Amino acid sequence: MKKSKSPNETESMIRQLLCETELPRDSLPYSDEFSRLKALFVDKTKQKLTDNEFWRALSRAAKQGGLGTGKRKTSPPGPKLSDDQQLELMRLFPDGIGGRDRLPYTKEFEELRDRFSRLTATKLSKSEFWRALSNIAKRSRKPKPIEGPFQLLGLPEELVQSLEIQNPWWAGKPWPPTQPFRRWAYREVVRRVDSGITQIIALRGTRQVGKSEIQRQFIEELLLFRQVAPSTILRVQFDEVPNLGKFTMPVQAIVRWFEENILKEPINAVARRGEAVYLLFDELQNLTGWENQLKALVDHQSVKVIATGSSALRIAQGQDSLAGRISMIQLGPLRLREIAAIRFHETLPPAFPSENGLEKWATPEFWRELSSFAKQHEVQLRQAFKAFAAFGGYPLCHKRGDVDE
Repeated sequence: MKKSKSPNETESMIRQLLCETELPRDSLPYSDEFSRLKALFVDKTKQKLTDNEFWRALSRAAKQGGLGTGKRKTSPPGPKLSDDQQLELMRLFPDGIGGRDRLPYTKEFEELRDRFSRLTATKLSKSEFWRALSNIAKRSRKPKPIEGPFQLLGLPEELVQSLEIQNPWWAGKPWPPTQPFRRWAYREVVRRVDSGITQIIALRGTRQVGKSEIQRQFIEELLLFRQVAPSTILRVQFDEVPNLGKFTMPVQAIVRWFEENILKEPINAVARRGEAVYLLFDELQNLTGWENQLKALVDHQSVKVIATGSSALRIAQGQDSLAGRISMIQLGPLRLREIAAIRFHETLPPAFPSENGLEKWATPEFWRELSSFAKQHEVQLRQAFKAFAAFGGYPLCHKRGDVDE
């Protein structure tokens, strides 16, 4: 009877296989080359290992180093993913993708792939999903926390503590998880911010339609996908900030504190380097003279502002003072295609390609196309309307498709 290999001989054989393969170790999972290497190993050692056990053996050997062959190994190209798909991939790993080596050939890997498929309506093979993960991991980095304690600089201690809690990324702490679904207005907000059409983008709508969530999702995109410095992001939820009554210009007071303690340089100095500073103000309409404060802010500092308000009247009243500086987005209840996506994981294209302009509504062709769209997606639309009639149009009612009460 042939003896099994000793641990040293087994490790030596693993290292030899890694040296001889033309693929980098990170490209092996779920590939034909992995199957070939495992078959060679089993044939020579007579050891029966699961795919996961063999992968972990390969990983241990590779991490010990000393496998240089003088020849650069090239990974096969990964699948081409959109920005949204790449961001969704990153969101699957709130604690970072650094520990991804534990995943191949595990139930956790299968669950993550299935979840990604449901959220993005994208079908990737196991090999494609692993390569996508590996490519994302190479660009992922953990931001450096900002060292405190922070000076008060005239702000009440309770206010400073509130700002720290609302902006956990300053200290390198995790932020609350965001919803996987993005409302139609999300990409419109991002488009307007990136285009620089106006310095202020205002989202208005009733409470609980997703305005604050859009802000949080945008911050997540900035930190995870765009890798911007946490020190360039300030979010203030004004309906939760204490002790503002003593300030005549609370927005300016908070921004000055942010410059001194977090940014540690003037906002305009950052802008001169071609970088952006993002200020996100939630329920801003609760402040007296908020429009004048924003006007003074953007007239003298180069910032990108995303503001939200649940009082359409107050927001509209301030719009005239900010002419040329602000663009408005009205966010209402969920649309049928949004309900179909949240509750039934159905992906429907928008019935209206553009949110701007009503001129097409006066043309017969518009109504013929709309009728054709309704017939093409009749099953999904009826299903979504039934859910709308039963539960309403607020996102909270449709977070989980299995919730019926």
